[in-house]
Amino acid sequence: MVWTSPGGQVVTTHPGSRVLFPALCRPTAPVVVDPAARFPAQPGRPSGLGMPRRTQTRAQARDRRIAEQRRENEALLEPRDEDPPF
Repeated sequence: MVWTSPGGQVVTTHPGSRVLFPALCRPTAPVVVDPAARFPAQPGRPSGLGMPRRTQTRAQARDRRIAEQRRENEALLEPRDEDPPF
């Protein structure tokens, strides 16, 4: 792996797994991004490749999962809340 700092210094590193799995650490072809595959620049939207944005914050997603689990647990416990048959 080749790292280039903003100051122009180049540092080359190698994965530690190359000692254990030399066949898996062969060089691969360089990654080429086709300019036609890029999206045209639109106002408010960055162009090029990128990670999708979250639709919910992590806290909202956690709260939603907890509420869903509680609903499932309540549904399982409802039959037990009946009076005994004797």
